[in-house]
Amino acid sequence: MTLRSYLKTFALLLALACVSACGSSLFIRRTVYVQDGDVLRLREPVRAKVWVKVEGEWEPSTVTLPEGWYALHLPKSDTEPR
Repeated sequence: MTLRSYLKTFALLLALACVSACGSSLFIRRTVYVQDGDVLRLREPVRAKVWVKVEGEWEPSTVTLPEGWYALHLPKSDTEPR
């Protein structure tokens, strides 16, 4: 093999490595730790399982929280479902 063919092969492998590294980062999800007391704003609608207080009793339910709503942690008190 000549030097020119080695350079072409190297350039092709380098291009493939760059494309695969950039392309795969689009599909990687990150996990971010949010401490108690921090406020979150929803980026997209979220379907969630929740507890709803009905006539003084806690009942399980599901809701869809719309984009733009804020979510935060309530301190433990009578807000607990047990």
